[in-house]
Amino acid sequence: MKDLPIILALMTVMVLLIALARKVKIPYPMLLVIAGIAMGFIPGVPHIEVEPELVFLIFLPPILASAAFFTPMRDFKRNLRSILLLAVGLVLFSTLAVGWTLHQLIPSLPWAVCFTLGAIVAPPDAIAATAVAERLGLPHRVVVILEGESLVNDASALVAYKMAVAATLTGVFSLSNAVGQFVIASAGGIAIGLALGWLIVWVVPRVKDPGVAIVLTFINAIGSYLIAEKLHVSGVLATVFTSLYFGQKSSQAMSPQTRVEGAAAWQIVVFLINGLAFLLIGLQFPVIVGALKRPPAELAMLSLAVIGAMIFSRILWLFPAAYLPRFVFKKIRDRDPYPPVTNVFLVGWSGMRGIVSLAAALALPDNFPERELLVFLTVMGVLGTLLGQGLSLLYLVPRLPRHEDHSHRKEEATARVKATMAGLRKLEDLSKQDWVEPAHVEVFRKRYDQIHLQYEHRMKGSEHPDAEKFRDTLERMREELIEAETAALVNLRDEGVINDQTLWQVQRELDLERLVRAMRT
Repeated sequence: MKDLPIILALMTVMVLLIALARKVKIPYPMLLVIAGIAMGFIPGVPHIEVEPELVFLIFLPPILASAAFFTPMRDFKRNLRSILLLAVGLVLFSTLAVGWTLHQLIPSLPWAVCFTLGAIVAPPDAIAATAVAERLGLPHRVVVILEGESLVNDASALVAYKMAVAATLTGVFSLSNAVGQFVIASAGGIAIGLALGWLIVWVVPRVKDPGVAIVLTFINAIGSYLIAEKLHVSGVLATVFTSLYFGQKSSQAMSPQTRVEGAAAWQIVVFLINGLAFLLIGLQFPVIVGALKRPPAELAMLSLAVIGAMIFSRILWLFPAAYLPRFVFKKIRDRDPYPPVTNVFLVGWSGMRGIVSLAAALALPDNFPERELLVFLTVMGVLGTLLGQGLSLLYLVPRLPRHEDHSHRKEEATARVKATMAGLRKLEDLSKQDWVEPAHVEVFRKRYDQIHLQYEHRMKGSEHPDAEKFRDTLERMREELIEAETAALVNLRDEGVINDQTLWQVQRELDLERLVRAMRT
């Protein structure tokens, strides 16, 4: 309980900084890291020690689970080759590149130690990628690849990390054993994730209380990670695949109330975790710097070299990985033409590191060779990519040629038109029932006809000249009407005509309509 005031103070600072970041229109992870560094140098600010086990168990699973749950599976499958080339191939390539760079600068450092740092800083961060993508409005396919990569790359990086740490401490390394352990850890994690995903899909529909069902989803996310790690397989993949499976079945497995309230609960939890994670990264910096004995010039040179290896190994890998398979294999080229150079560059330049790398560095044993140096270089790598690449994206993205794919807009329009037509067909069947009044049928028919006309042109890839103006006018009118209804409800409550419970009940319906309308715009 003695740390409670500190935690509350951090959360208050975090919320204020995120609000400021949105006001000045920069991705909030960058501002939080800068603020954390500044706070760490303020005299009297208590040192907050980040427990690696806490990060891996409490921070990582909810972030991965939330991202996996909302992953568009069709797009994920379509880009699976690109995602695996990044999440597995690039992770190993970055591990080797960073390890080789560090060994050239400090030849006395064992190769296993150098590759340990490479594995630590190899995986880009899921939080940073999502935050930057949302803020900058990156092309849809770029976002899908970045988020898909961040779901899987932690698993391959952590397996490589464990192999490198074991080789350092024991002096023994076997490539065949490493490959075998990677396959076992990956397959085991996926199997456990799918099994628990099936279980949660079976359990949730049988739970009538939405609150209990939502808590079960949190237990499933953390529990899948914990069970897999106890069985010495990939907890990351277990969490990812249980959430992927549950996300695909959620439309049938969850009631409407559970889906709406669950989305809100998860949004709040992930919001808090994201903010605290990046604030804690900044707070660790002054403490880590104070533990080093090397000259500042040497530390600066090592930091720049490692950051350069992290950034340019990604660029060096990405362009051949994007274009070479299409050049060699006509089948791939026909199915998936050459991507725009700017999109490939954006994927390459969006490889910011984050809390997982820091947790892996802090988890190194106390007797690990040059532990303080590796932790310092990890923090510098996180700061260098997050601030350097992240801030530069704010300048670059608006100035790069845009190759936006609007197919998802057409898909939405198609879905709405097809769903409306299904409703109209059902309406015709209902109109023949004795219990249905013609006036009721007419009310619904007008509503469905309006939606059908609104999205029919967009489904065909064109917009009616007045469609946008028509929609904007309707949205503005409905917003004015909702405000008038809300004001009338409040007046009735203030006059004692209705109580607060009645106000909340009716206002909730208006709020939900407002929320749905906001999501469509």
